[in-house]
Amino acid sequence: MCLPQARAWTPLRAAADLGFSFADAIVIGDKPSDIELGQRIGARSALVKAGHGASYFESRTVAPDLVVNDLDELACLLSQGELSPSQ
Repeated sequence: MCLPQARAWTPLRAAADLGFSFADAIVIGDKPSDIELGQRIGARSALVKAGHGASYFESRTVAPDLVVNDLDELACLLSQGELSPSQ
């Protein structure tokens, strides 16, 4: 399930409203705060190098579970079953 960013939705409310566990989620982003959110809530995190992500990846500012070049690459991994939150 893909949802647009919503500033008013907190992770706890999103999980309650949509009925999912953080252990079954992947937080995707291009900034350290995105990766930190995933780590804090117990989800996996994926750093997208497109956008701001490349500079954070090169400086090793963050330690995501997965690094992809762009959202297309991430979508391919997900659709092929090569990536799941519990891996």
